[in-house]
Amino acid sequence: MQEQNETNLSRAPVWRAFRAAAPQTLPVFAGYLVLGLGYGIYVQSLGLPVWLPPLMGTVVYGGSLEFVLASLLLGSFAPVSAFLMALMIQARHLFYGLTMLQRYRGYEGVAKGWFMFFITLLDQIYWVANAAMGAALGSVLPFSTEGVDFVMTAMFVVIFLNQWEKEEQHASAIIGIAAPLVCLRIFGSGSFLIPSMVCILAALLLFRRPIEAKESEAAK
Repeated sequence: MQEQNETNLSRAPVWRAFRAAAPQTLPVFAGYLVLGLGYGIYVQSLGLPVWLPPLMGTVVYGGSLEFVLASLLLGSFAPVSAFLMALMIQARHLFYGLTMLQRYRGYEGVAKGWFMFFITLLDQIYWVANAAMGAALGSVLPFSTEGVDFVMTAMFVVIFLNQWEKEEQHASAIIGIAAPLVCLRIFGSGSFLIPSMVCILAALLLFRRPIEAKESEAAK
């Protein structure tokens, strides 16, 4: 009896962490329902196997990279270019991760490690499950799925507009628009992505202090 009570007590922090984490992931579930289904259907529209979306969703970190990777699988073998592209696309998660640390605070009575674990686990399950459903759905759809790959572009457009409305000054947004346009002109549509990411990163580092100073003035 005592051993059973001890086992129940040891499980209590884990259960509390799960109950605290699950409601926080509902907005992610809503977003992944659309994006995951769109991703699975998009991969099917390329003629790739139905098992590929859930597999890539499991082993590849980052939905945007998975969209790019699906198209790369149909092209010529270019490991260096694929590595650089993945590095530049995924580097943004370093900044996302740092900003998320503040959001994990304030959950008194909840085991922080378990809380973060369940947030991550549930989000991963949402993405893989919806990608699998999208692939299964895409394999039986009787109509053309052309244009479904625009779902990721639309998501980033919405994020960009949301950030634009929040910021008093728009220097970083202007850099994010200008650099790709210049690189598109110089390198062409097939090779401008990596140079664009490099230019954006370099410009933000170069003008970091002036941008931060303007943000501080706007906040006063």
